[in-house]
Amino acid sequence: MKKRIVIPLLLMGCLTIWGVVPTFAQSTVDPQLLNTLKTAFDNTKAATSMTVSVDATTVRDGQTDTTPARTETDALQMAANATGWDVSGSRTTVSNVPANAANNTAAATQTTTTEFIVVDGKTYIRFTAIPDSMTQQNLPKDWVAADQLGRGQGGQGQGGGRLLGNFTSEGSLLLPVDSTSVTAVSEGQADTLDGQNMHVYQLTLNPTAVANSDAASLLTAAFGGGGFGREGNAGQATNGQQPPPASGGQQGNNGQPPAGNGGPQGGFGARFDMQNSTINLTVWVGDDNLIHQIQSVVVVTPSANANTDANAPAPTAVTVTRMVDFSHFNEPVTITAPQVAATS
Repeated sequence: MKKRIVIPLLLMGCLTIWGVVPTFAQSTVDPQLLNTLKTAFDNTKAATSMTVSVDATTVRDGQTDTTPARTETDALQMAANATGWDVSGSRTTVSNVPANAANNTAAATQTTTTEFIVVDGKTYIRFTAIPDSMTQQNLPKDWVAADQLGRGQGGQGQGGGRLLGNFTSEGSLLLPVDSTSVTAVSEGQADTLDGQNMHVYQLTLNPTAVANSDAASLLTAAFGGGGFGREGNAGQATNGQQPPPASGGQQGNNGQPPAGNGGPQGGFGARFDMQNSTINLTVWVGDDNLIHQIQSVVVVTPSANANTDANAPAPTAVTVTRMVDFSHFNEPVTITAPQVAATS
């Protein structure tokens, strides 16, 4: 089995969202259901190619308007190579940054669109929409190799670890679906999607297990999505994970999680209140035993010491809702490196 690399991208959890998905009866972990789901995840990761679309929203707890703090739209084509995925796609983020009286900043809406290509593990990017607040970062409008970007351009000096690994796969497929991570699973009413019959499952995951897995960025992304009541500094890394540009947050530590207690993902234990965070999934599995859709709902609650910026508003919980569609499996796809602009 090839190991897929995380993209990053976010999860979700709002009670109102259940109004648009099937209703489930509560159950404990059924080994047979869990094995069925694990097989579907494995089969999907073993596909030779696929098309992926992602729609995500982030909402702060207690915000007074209905506008999401952040929205993200991704469109990806993925083709398997010898060690992982070649990827071609784009990401548009819209961040609604609240006013911050302490910093004398007004409310603002920031839209950023990034196009990216990953070939044999090397990432190429260009920015086709850049908000005014980021113009001084000199972000590339022509294709460049991401590892050549400097500090302030999303390169290695500024949370580049997440940027360079962020566009290389769909992180939802890396969620730990096993008996040590899933705390509840049940099967709901069958559905139809893309003209195919679907088995629909609901899962509840242990947040600590996810934080210590290859899908950890789906949790940490909440910190960079205008979450925890922070106004953010567009495009700066947040708690060790750089959000896509213009998504808010603070500078991290070269893309690595901060040191702390909490296992492999160290800083998570200090940043999250795991006992009051939740992760719920709804998964659509076709008769072809492939995953066609994942709806994830994550409520991330900060710990008491999550706010390290004295000028930032008090941290608040965030709800990240994320719908991921998978289609066009095993079709011929060729992804090639772009023509890179000359660098001085």
